[in-house]
Amino acid sequence: MKSVQARHVRDTTSQTLTNALAKALSPFVGRTASKALVGLMGKRTAPYVRGARSTLSRLATQQYITALEGAKPLKPTKLTRFDDMVWLQSLEKTINPEGNQDSLAVMVTEEHVQKIQRSGEHWALDAERGTLIDYAMRDKRFEGWARMDPVPPTCPFCTVLISIGPKRTDPTKAHFHAGDTCEVVLVKKGQTDYEGANQVKAAEEKYKQAVRLNGGKTDLAGLVKQLKTIDPEGQN
Repeated sequence: MKSVQARHVRDTTSQTLTNALAKALSPFVGRTASKALVGLMGKRTAPYVRGARSTLSRLATQQYITALEGAKPLKPTKLTRFDDMVWLQSLEKTINPEGNQDSLAVMVTEEHVQKIQRSGEHWALDAERGTLIDYAMRDKRFEGWARMDPVPPTCPFCTVLISIGPKRTDPTKAHFHAGDTCEVVLVKKGQTDYEGANQVKAAEEKYKQAVRLNGGKTDLAGLVKQLKTIDPEGQN
């Protein structure tokens, strides 16, 4: 499967999920966000997120099989990062981020719905990314996986991670923030012309420059600060 086809499936799945969540959450807007209500919101919306995750996990497997070019694929494994409890906790944090026990002071708003939509999209994309990274971790025919951003400008945080290049990282330790447009690219052993290779090289140069400006230190906060200076077009 070509990357342009994968992006079409990904975008369509994300939009379908966004629309479904908007419809499911509409009756809750303006109501008091009691614990019971948030629980009901979770039950009404979790199936849509699970469905999107299933679609994008299959998409990842298709990308993996394409990358093998006819070689025998490994069997997929089940990801364990997401379940209904994780989704409920995400909703609770979105609606009442400070953990205020006085739930009567919190009303469900359209802004909450938009944040939940973004969270749902994040968890859907997590299934595709996690599945691809899992294959890269287990299949020794791959050098690992690289990170690329097809929707520039790239934020400083992602620039640092892109600069790492092909690697093997446990899916539970791969960091993607909400609204992250970065993609996972499988890289075969010895492959140098993988998609996003030029972006990795450019990010490496920015990383080196940021380290110099940061006095040789490689702390993430310092690097992000310097990268904002180097590339002011990058997102905050």
